[in-house]
Amino acid sequence: MSLSHHPEPTARACRLTPPQGGGERTLTREFGLSFVICNLFGNWKLEIGNLLCILMSKITTHSSTETQKLGIKIAGQITGPAVFGLVGELGAGKTHLTQGIAQGLNIKKHLTSPTFVLLKVYPVAKNKKGIKNLIHLDCYRLSHPEELSALGWQEFLDKKESVIVVEWADKIKGIMPADTVWIALEQGRGETERIIEFKN
Repeated sequence: MSLSHHPEPTARACRLTPPQGGGERTLTREFGLSFVICNLFGNWKLEIGNLLCILMSKITTHSSTETQKLGIKIAGQITGPAVFGLVGELGAGKTHLTQGIAQGLNIKKHLTSPTFVLLKVYPVAKNKKGIKNLIHLDCYRLSHPEELSALGWQEFLDKKESVIVVEWADKIKGIMPADTVWIALEQGRGETERIIEFKN
């Protein structure tokens, strides 16, 4: 996978050991989140508990396939229920990234954007991390955040047994949980290039 990335240490008290015993490095800024996104490209060994460490705050992919592969890598590092808020214009790659997360959670059913139904639930089978479902929301056509109440939004959050991915999450920013991992996607220089930035 040919990905361009821009390392930016972003967590305190994370001890990292690079390959071939090149010494340790301590990250400098803390995110008090409940799972780990790290080692996306197999370059670093992470020695930490359930804390989010985003080693590369910006990643550039060069095709939809690469964006999906990044989603697979992210899913492989999730240690428990989590919420992702995806932000980006039409065609920015939000659904491709979500498809990769679904693949990484071993969901066999092809995932499509729930633009007209707002929400789709995909069962996750035989997951050892307590994840029972992938909840996929698309808020593009949402008029008011309150509309999610009828769909069981708060119940999904309270049960803490799902990975929740929200496209157009900026439209419901006021009701997104505090520990949401925000991912901004935008088109790069080329037609298929996407710049993906992790935020909190």
